[in-house]
Amino acid sequence: MAHERIAPFTAKGAPTAAKARWIAPYLRTHLDAIEGGLGVSLARTPAGNLIPPLGYGEFGVALATDDGRVVKLTTDDAEPVIGYELQRLQNGSDPELRAASRAAFVVVEGIVKLPGKVRHQGHDVPVFALLREDVMPVSDAANVSSSVKEALNAHFDGWAAWFDLGKKRTKTPQMRLDVSLQILDGWDALDSEPDLAAFATIQRVFWNLGIPLMDTHRHNFGWRATTRGPQLVLFDLGGSLPLSAKDRVDPIDGDTFERYYPWKDTLARIERA
Repeated sequence: MAHERIAPFTAKGAPTAAKARWIAPYLRTHLDAIEGGLGVSLARTPAGNLIPPLGYGEFGVALATDDGRVVKLTTDDAEPVIGYELQRLQNGSDPELRAASRAAFVVVEGIVKLPGKVRHQGHDVPVFALLREDVMPVSDAANVSSSVKEALNAHFDGWAAWFDLGKKRTKTPQMRLDVSLQILDGWDALDSEPDLAAFATIQRVFWNLGIPLMDTHRHNFGWRATTRGPQLVLFDLGGSLPLSAKDRVDPIDGDTFERYYPWKDTLARIERA
């Protein structure tokens, strides 16, 4: 069913709307599949139009539901994979990991692969939808301590260096060592911050799975309101790469390793669900 009341949702001035031109046409065609697949209704104005997005990104858009949650449409297949593993932790039998994953990340309630493909960055790619809780974004003016900002920046910079190293044709032992030390410094910085302890715990869980969480700068964190005050949580789950058998070198210790994540198998499980 085509939906003609989507056009008003394309807010002027959206920062990266030009990079995600597929969104409005896709919604016109697949709105029923999005709402039906996740069992939600997207929020609308009294006139019946979708309300403006909560935000745009490089690979998708965040849309509000009528009950206060968020639907994230994305062409970044890291998001459904990380969301899948995060859901397993958040609903798992280990009470410590269940508590830490819920404390440090948005709660993920559903993931679906949507019909069709879109043209994005020169490729025809599938679209996924994640249903999650809503949180308030952390702005530069938010009350985030300088030490927390520095810890998150150190962690992010370490993985950015690893990503940049992967693009170089020549990788000397010293280059690998420098990046490994930078990553370890980032994790040490996380461990030094009590407010980031739960995040550091789950980051290591994902590392052991073979999925380093890389895109963890402070702008991807938000506030969750709790009875004990605001809680810092990661809400953007994309921007990461799996460690693969092709990498062959562990950036942490420089040795050959067998740790890699079956990315395609998880995407297939999401599609079958």
